Amino acid sequence: MLLNVLFGTVLFSYTASAQSKIDTPATYKEAWQKQKKAAAKQELLAKEQSEKAKEHQKMMDAVKQEMLKDGLIQKNENYELIINKREMLINGKKLSESVHHKYIELINSKRNKAFGDKEEWKIKE
Repeated sequence: MLLNVLFGTVLFSYTASAQSKIDTPATYKEAWQKQKKAAAKQELLAKEQSEKAKEHQKMMDAVKQEMLKDGLIQKNENYELIINKREMLINGKKLSESVHHKYIELINSKRNKAFGDKEEWKIKE
């Protein structure tokens, strides 16, 4: 089937046979399969991200518990922690090198990854 449509001075031709190649059930099924695969991939990525977030929260809880134990912060008290490769500060007060080293090691052990040279954490609670 050939359909001619006139828009202004331009004539467009459209054949039904060309459209039928696009609208075949196989094409819809392929598109559905692609979307199904993409959805499964997104679900897997979301699950991985959720697991990473849980692990990060466990690590942060361990750091906070250790700071409470060491008397660096008080329970139910707001604080600001800044830690990087060079120093550790709580509420703007620089802590000793030995305390700093202890917390870098704690963080490294909890995440199985060395603290990066350019990495810095800023945490406010």
